[in-house]
Amino acid sequence: MEVKSKFTGNLQNIDITANAIADGVTFANINISGDIAQPKFDINAHNLALTDLLSLTLNLPIDISLIDGRVSYQLLGQFTDSSNWLNNSANLSLSIQALTGEIEDTWIQSLNWQQRLVLGDGDLKSIHDDNTVKDNLTIAKIEIAPPLTNLSAQTTLDLENDQLNINLNKVNAELLGGSVFIANAQVPFLDSRSVDVKLTRVDLEELLALDPKQGIIVTGKISGNLPVSTNGKKFTISDGELHNVTNGIIKVANNPAVEQLKKNDPQLKLAFDAMQNIHYHQLSSKVSMANDGYMIFDTIIRGRNPDIDNDVNLNLNLSYDLLGLLESLNITKELEQQLIDRLQKTKEHL
Repeated sequence: MEVKSKFTGNLQNIDITANAIADGVTFANINISGDIAQPKFDINAHNLALTDLLSLTLNLPIDISLIDGRVSYQLLGQFTDSSNWLNNSANLSLSIQALTGEIEDTWIQSLNWQQRLVLGDGDLKSIHDDNTVKDNLTIAKIEIAPPLTNLSAQTTLDLENDQLNINLNKVNAELLGGSVFIANAQVPFLDSRSVDVKLTRVDLEELLALDPKQGIIVTGKISGNLPVSTNGKKFTISDGELHNVTNGIIKVANNPAVEQLKKNDPQLKLAFDAMQNIHYHQLSSKVSMANDGYMIFDTIIRGRNPDIDNDVNLNLNLSYDLLGLLESLNITKELEQQLIDRLQKTKEHL
């Protein structure tokens, strides 16, 4: 690292300007002024390319690979306690613009974040005033399965007793034609309370389009609430619920497993024909997830098959390994098997 500096004045009224440079990157502009015993300081950088900053030899706790993004910051304050810098008073303004790249193997597109903080009495806290941007975190896209787009949130940071807490409020994002909303959450996640994840008008057709190979079509939109809790290591869901907010269709078309069963067993074909085109008016699930990551959907489907003018009432118990589901996007496999099992039971009563 190289520091270029200029000194003028005297001990009662110093004026020091400096630039901190590493590998040709100026990552800090420094000005120190006033009485040498308690000088004021201004440390800043503007529109510093994050790709340049990450090209320096840094031991980061997470894996980051960026293609774009800039950071600006300004730290203003005064040295009044040389024994412990946390006891000095200072204001920090920090902003990140258009961050794009991979963080821990997750693609993040166009992240923008602004935060103003104050240092005093050994603590670092976010500043709350009229100049604070309300939705100070926005992200155009988070490439997970399924992807989140147009995320916005209000964030605050607190550093107390060497513990950094990140508070997230009014988290909104678009998800599969609908939206997801979290009123408030804290990182690290608090063991003492659950976080309510609210889903609104999620499009089932878009969800199953992630896994088109199974030959099951489901349309309609669902809303609901998933209370997520943690024991400090693993997450659980209890008393969650999902329900349809529009009518929809469940239709099996060109499904290899079902077609083979129909071909081999005429009686099963008759049973299946009664259920292969369900126009439902009720689709609801009670949702739970144990700390082993398995999600259980106790599902009720009520509707009618207009092809044969027959009522359809189904009670299905669907189970998914959440991590396996997200990794494989094999969404309809369990539904397919449940329908086949129900058809086979129906056959036994024919």
